[in-house]
Amino acid sequence: MRSRSTAAVPGPGSERRGLAGLGLSALHGWICKLPKVNDIAIGIAFIMLGTGLAFFFGKPIQPVAPRLQSLPLGAWSEVPQVAQA
Repeated sequence: MRSRSTAAVPGPGSERRGLAGLGLSALHGWICKLPKVNDIAIGIAFIMLGTGLAFFFGKPIQPVAPRLQSLPLGAWSEVPQVAQA
């Protein structure tokens, strides 16, 4: 069974999220054009800011990874620590 991520599905408030992203990216561009500014550090700071704002407003960022099938490991599969992992 495949699980679909709803991150790309437009829904209520998607316009506001789009405008917020546009505003943050414009602010990032404006800050990075200043002299002696590290654009990588500013980008990381904005990622942390966006994650914090998403958590504060009740919608934390939760990436969804697909479930992997178990691999047959022969005799190692019977070891409880390996089976648990």
